[in-house]
Amino acid sequence: MCDLYHKGDVNIPIIANYPGGVLRVYKKVFNNLPWPLWQLLVLKNRRIIYNPIAKCASSSLKAMILDMSDLSPAVKSLPLDTHATGLQLGDLPINEATDILDASSYLKFAVVRDPFDRLVSAYLEKFVVNRMSLGNQFHTRAVISRVFGIQRPTPDDFSKSITFSQFVNYVINQSPDQLDPHWCPQYLYLKNAIFKLFRFDHLDELYDCIGICPETQRVNTKYNVTRLDAQQVKNAYELTPEQMLHSDIATTCFYDESIRRKVKSYFALDFTLVESLARAPFRARSNVH
Repeated sequence: MCDLYHKGDVNIPIIANYPGGVLRVYKKVFNNLPWPLWQLLVLKNRRIIYNPIAKCASSSLKAMILDMSDLSPAVKSLPLDTHATGLQLGDLPINEATDILDASSYLKFAVVRDPFDRLVSAYLEKFVVNRMSLGNQFHTRAVISRVFGIQRPTPDDFSKSITFSQFVNYVINQSPDQLDPHWCPQYLYLKNAIFKLFRFDHLDELYDCIGICPETQRVNTKYNVTRLDAQQVKNAYELTPEQMLHSDIATTCFYDESIRRKVKSYFALDFTLVESLARAPFRARSNVH
């Protein structure tokens, strides 16, 4: 099986707790906290903990948090999951990490997203736009294998890829805790601590809360892959990547009534989380356990 990472601080990998697959990280310091706790980003200088939920602007928000840190430019350039920078909770001594996690003086936050849109975003990025990336194939391999009924997908299999309908059918037939983090339910990220939740489409509330003022520092989600032109493509859920003329397709085009019902049922708790924030955006403060 192809590893996601091949190098880091050290040459001998550590097996990190990770849903849906075996993740080897090459860190010289690792406290073996369970996923997702070891991936939480900690700003001691600002008393902030960020829980990066995949496909919820996490790459951009991690970059923002990194920019807010007091790390040196050289350390900031290192990949967080393979180098012990001190920014991830898993980099810290276990006693310090648990004390920080329990500290009421820290703002602990996460961003959640409409499950319909998040699932399409994951599909387009992993199975369409960047499907030949070896890093992405670490995440998509199990899906391609199951859908095609083969043990070892070839480059041609990854190139052919799957339809959104096939992707959804794979997801809803797996146990939630066995799914890759990019499409597992968002509530699984929230089980081990209390986080203040913000909506992906209302990030201004987050910026106000943590004191991000200049527009240049804010994450722009307008140009998300599902939102570039939001073009209408009939029955996009039936198309393979090779059949798509482009990937700038509106989220609604990937759902007929049957697929919508399946996703609504499987991700019911995620919909409840997002909808509760819509009713009381800034007052919602906690999550499920």
